[in-house]
Amino acid sequence: MYSLAILVTGVVAFLVSLAIITQVQTKIYIVNPKVGDVYSFHDEKDPLSAYRFLRVAKVNGDTVMVYQNNLRYLDAPGELSDDDYFTEYHPLYFTKAELKQMLEKDEILVAKRH
Repeated sequence: MYSLAILVTGVVAFLVSLAIITQVQTKIYIVNPKVGDVYSFHDEKDPLSAYRFLRVAKVNGDTVMVYQNNLRYLDAPGELSDDDYFTEYHPLYFTKAELKQMLEKDEILVAKRH
């Protein structure tokens, strides 16, 4: 009789745990960026308020160079599309402090380490 309630509670607890783990990992990856890290980025300055990905290309002291992907997404994507790739033509440069601020302002949503 209570098995459905127990099952639902277990699933909810698992999803909450997963979200907390993702948040902690994202904070760790932003504080200590490594080449190859990929950030899901919400660019509110973009007229379409687009979502993009940023890939860390180089870390030099406090400066982090990233490449942007070529596609813009209207919703927060979980993964890169098969047609998406990172372009090296216009690298962006951030300090680690700027990346941390972007995370706090919810401009960086998730960081993944590959």
